[in-house]
Amino acid sequence: MKYLARSAAIALFALFAASAFARDTRVVGVVFDKGAETAQITDEIKGDEPVMYRFRAKKGQFLSVTLNPKNQNADFILYGPGKWPGTVMHDSAASGSRQFDWKAQSDGSHAVLVSRSANRDTSEPAKFDLTINLKKSAH
Repeated sequence: MKYLARSAAIALFALFAASAFARDTRVVGVVFDKGAETAQITDEIKGDEPVMYRFRAKKGQFLSVTLNPKNQNADFILYGPGKWPGTVMHDSAASGSRQFDWKAQSDGSHAVLVSRSANRDTSEPAKFDLTINLKKSAH
């Protein structure tokens, strides 16, 4: 009985979190210009609404993500391919690093979720620059 109650609570939490995530997240598709390796994005978060930047990477490509918050008010999570939104590859709030380099392990949709840092004033916009680099080699 305890197992059933715990399973139901976990399922309910997952359903709530997924619906809140889908409802409150602004999703932006990132398209690299033909031949370009870099996408430079300047944006801001108003209130608590995070922004998800989705893009495709191919197995073996070298990926670099750098977040430069203007007022130290934002962090990011990098998701690799997997069940929506994907497998967490990096969490800048947990690691303390707003830059991450990685070699894609498989083809597929990747995403960078930029959100307001914990315990920050939501009345001030969280302004930031986000740089996504996709290269065929590490150099």
